[in-house]
Amino acid sequence: MPPDRPRAACASLASPALAVRSAVDAEVFEAYLEWILLPELCPGRIVVMDNLSAHKSERVRELIEGAGCELIYLPRPATLMPTSGTIRTTIWFCPRR
Repeated sequence: MPPDRPRAACASLASPALAVRSAVDAEVFEAYLEWILLPELCPGRIVVMDNLSAHKSERVRELIEGAGCELIYLPRPATLMPTSGTIRTTIWFCPRR
């Protein structure tokens, strides 16, 4: 990676996906974390999320930290968050420095 690029640029934006036909609430998001995403993460990863209310349950923090990862919420407004079409929430994964 060129030295002029930010280190976060090496983060993987591709993550295991889940499509649902309804709104994502905390229960759906927690199930996604537990059964799809967290089995793919290695301990020591940093999970960065926006401020969607479904992301902010205590169980979300317990699941992520229980997997040996660190959870960081983006400050409001999340102007650095990529949005495209109907994709409104994104989870970023960054390796520890």
